[in-house]
Amino acid sequence: MSGTSEKLVDLTTKPLPGGERIVTGSYDKTVRIRCVENGEQERTTMEHAGWVEGLGAH
Repeated sequence: MSGTSEKLVDLTTKPLPGGERIVTGSYDKTVRIRCVENGEQERTTMEHAGWVEGLGAH
């Protein structure tokens, strides 16, 4: 082992309490905003120069 620890992470998509939208990032270099209720994409797709590694909430 290289000295790093591994932990299991539940990657199941779940709506946040009271949330109306979810933002997704992908290896295809896009960020999309989707409606939690029906899963449909809202607004336009945002494209980036590299794959999207993570998203943060404020």
